[in-house]
Amino acid sequence: MIMKAPKDRYTKIADEGAAKFEGRLDISEPIFVRIEVLAPMNHKQSQVSAVTELWLLPGKHIIGDGVILEIPGFIVDALQPRTHQFIKLSTLDQSKLKVQANVVMMCGCLIDKGGVWNSDSMEVQVTVKRNGEVLKHEMMQFISPNLFETTTTIPSPGEYEMIISAYDPNSGNTGVDKVNFVIM
Repeated sequence: MIMKAPKDRYTKIADEGAAKFEGRLDISEPIFVRIEVLAPMNHKQSQVSAVTELWLLPGKHIIGDGVILEIPGFIVDALQPRTHQFIKLSTLDQSKLKVQANVVMMCGCLIDKGGVWNSDSMEVQVTVKRNGEVLKHEMMQFISPNLFETTTTIPSPGEYEMIISAYDPNSGNTGVDKVNFVIM
């Protein structure tokens, strides 16, 4: 695994299990192409586009690892509270609301304590807004693989928005999800 054992120049990075696309183009002269990927397909709020451009030459193969496109970022899914959930303030214990988010690398790798993607270095934050005004920013704590959580105090009824953001200062990876709900 490249994350644990760095590779030397010209050493193949991908293995047989890596995602790939193989194609054959019948060209008679050099052609300039643009290769673009949009991922992940099933988490629209997390989608990013990765693009590269290069010349293809007749009879010359792109060998080894071929063309590698990096898909940076996190998939962030707000789990609690739920989108458009109506919550009675009187049902919250001391006006405390649990906030949970699932945070995953774009590659699907685990974020875990002491893991390759170490949760100790991740900064997961929730911004709480009521009726369009920022009330507070709170850091979320790692609970289990990919799961971050905090408990925040809800001061009064209103229309709320929570913006959950993830940041890895080591890689610069980022991700965001937003959830709107109502406190009655």
